[in-house]
Amino acid sequence: MSDRKRRADNPAPVALDWVRFRRIMIWMGAATAAVVVLSLIWLEIEYGPLSWETVVATVFGLAATIMLAALLMGLIFLSSSSGYDDAVDDLSRQKEDRRRFQGDAGPGYRQD
Repeated sequence: MSDRKRRADNPAPVALDWVRFRRIMIWMGAATAAVVVLSLIWLEIEYGPLSWETVVATVFGLAATIMLAALLMGLIFLSSSSGYDDAVDDLSRQKEDRRRFQGDAGPGYRQD
């Protein structure tokens, strides 16, 4: 049993991983707000007064794009550090071993 798998079974380290994930999301929210404000200032300087449609589109477009990327990357880091990936990898290996033992390792597999 690997250290990472034991870690996924123990709730204390996993809880710390969730705290770290929330902290990352809070920082990314602050960074997103800064990017949105700076973008609106730049657009105002470059193009003059902005219509409310432009402001709404800029705010939601930038915020949704940046926060979605941060969320997905954060979940990848959370999954990797908490040991859940190893548990899935172990299941995949068990399934492959079972196929090999039964003589059917799936399409494209050659037994030498």
